Amino acid sequence: MRINGNSTFTTLVSSSNLLNIKEGQRYFIEIIETAQNNEGAIILNGKKINVKFETDVQMGDKFWVTGVVEDDKIVLKKDRVEPSKLSIQTKLDSFLSRGLNNSTEISKYLIDFINQTTSLNNILNSRNSQLSSLISLLWAIIPKWSEVRKNGNNFLEDFYKKLGLELEKSIYEYIFQSRTRNSFTSDSVKLQLLYLLAQKQSSLDQAENDMLAKLLNEITGQQLWIQSGDKENAYILLHLPLQDNGILYNCKIAIEGKRKGQKIDVDFSHIALEIETENLGVIGVDLLIYRDSVNVKLLNDKLNDRLINNFDSLKYKVEESFKKLGYNLKHFTIDSFNSFTQFEKFISGNSMLGVDIKR
Repeated sequence: MRINGNSTFTTLVSSSNLLNIKEGQRYFIEIIETAQNNEGAIILNGKKINVKFETDVQMGDKFWVTGVVEDDKIVLKKDRVEPSKLSIQTKLDSFLSRGLNNSTEISKYLIDFINQTTSLNNILNSRNSQLSSLISLLWAIIPKWSEVRKNGNNFLEDFYKKLGLELEKSIYEYIFQSRTRNSFTSDSVKLQLLYLLAQKQSSLDQAENDMLAKLLNEITGQQLWIQSGDKENAYILLHLPLQDNGILYNCKIAIEGKRKGQKIDVDFSHIALEIETENLGVIGVDLLIYRDSVNVKLLNDKLNDRLINNFDSLKYKVEESFKKLGYNLKHFTIDSFNSFTQFEKFISGNSMLGVDIKR
């Protein structure tokens, strides 16, 4: 099998029977090996396949491809990434289903949400006056770290509501049924993105259109991850920016637990939190809650003597904090991310399908 390409797409040529490739179907591949003589390997349909590269690729590259027929052979071409081209004629069902027409498209939103970096910084640093209203709204709704520490009540709900999650019907009525601005009480980020892409696309440059479309896709991906899980367990993955003195710090939160009606039963749950910090880099916290008991594991790859030597003091503070919340600290440990690899899997979309307090 060989991989070749040009400036606009990458082509993978192989036996369609070997890989069960069908024309018009999309596949997600990953480059897992690169070696001398342009040889390497990819993962396709869950199988490792040795390839011959005829284009520049790097180990870890991931992208979507589509099966097409060329010269009586099935080949896979890398999908071209184009900005969303929303128009005022967008159909109601596109809004209500977030434009998701098939499971492959849903998968792309989910995977891109995990693997791609946010476009927030690029938008916030833009000097285009046409984006000033959007930029002001973003700075206004992104939670401030100091305020979260003082009073974290409902800050998550407020942030995601102002992003525009679950507002498709209201946005549709406002845009397509001439609903007045007064009756539409939520000026959301999603609404402003849709307006800019529909009405201002021609006056924005390509990079600006791309980053607006990317943020819109991020919101869709976030909405899907809030609704994930299976019949028995709910799994929620949140990406949350926090601001401190004009600097954004990324935060990830994963929550899994038994379903309790429309909510998660927090008495039997697994929670992971990962946040960027100024001095210690990325810090992770892994929590297992079982009734009134909690296990806490603190993770950091810059573990230093000060942190280890103050273990008892840190444990006491953690114990007192959870005691105020009604939980008894059963276990407290400090470790590195490299020594606890299941944390990264869990906070990157892999549901553990159950909570085991014994570890």
